[in-house]
Amino acid sequence: MRIRRAGIEDVPWVCAQLRDFADSAPLLRKLYGSQEHAEVVVGNLVRDHYMSIAERDGAPVGFIAGMLAPHPFNPDLLFAAEVFWWVTLPHRGSRAGAMLFNDFDRWADNSGAHLVGMTREASSPISERAYLRRGYQPAEQQYVRCVGGIA
Repeated sequence: MRIRRAGIEDVPWVCAQLRDFADSAPLLRKLYGSQEHAEVVVGNLVRDHYMSIAERDGAPVGFIAGMLAPHPFNPDLLFAAEVFWWVTLPHRGSRAGAMLFNDFDRWADNSGAHLVGMTREASSPISERAYLRRGYQPAEQQYVRCVGGIA
């Protein structure tokens, strides 16, 4: 298993995996837009922000992406935010997830971030303990309500 930075050539595979991710939970399914939009967003993350790919035997098995920006409450603080993190179902329980998490933390630390945020989806296989062991603290829970015709 190895971790490498994503390239533009990875965009189609990542977008296909994001569709699988969206299909994994009813709310996420409602949020996924067009394939074209996904390709633009993923391309921007690869070019302008952060994305790494986990590979086993040369084939991609997972990815993690993040962005760095001034924190909205205090522009003097840089905030590194995880955007999405996914390991394919056959590779869950392997080292891929932990290796991607380690790479994200290294990127955030090396980027000069003052704060690092990770999102934990409600049905995540990653335990809260895994975050706490790395120094993350619970900050808030997010609840989403669909309105305006999103069904």
